[in-house]
Amino acid sequence: MWNNCIQLHAKQSKGCTPRFSVANERKIGLAWQQSLHSVNCQFKSGRYKLYDELLTGGRGQKPATTNVALQIVLQDSAISNTKMCYLLTSVNVPPLSRRRMQKNSQHGRQHKCTACNG
Repeated sequence: MWNNCIQLHAKQSKGCTPRFSVANERKIGLAWQQSLHSVNCQFKSGRYKLYDELLTGGRGQKPATTNVALQIVLQDSAISNTKMCYLLTSVNVPPLSRRRMQKNSQHGRQHKCTACNG
């Protein structure tokens, strides 16, 4: 992300010394998306995904592999989604929504089954 932003900044804003700050952050469960902007000029980067996505073959936003991995671990443990939400909020990490946790659980179940059969 940083190298791409420095290169784009050098092409678009000639003569400006790059000094970046985080412009926009978006939390996707346990993963993040960020964009940067230059403090010295009007340059603003696009949003970068700081996670890997699980290819589902469907439309819409693809789930982050960390979120699906969490659901796979929760399926094999005694901790429920509700308790995981309590655990995340107790360490000051905003938890996933219940709907998103359920969708990730379905993706995790499919991913776990194909990994065992393949």
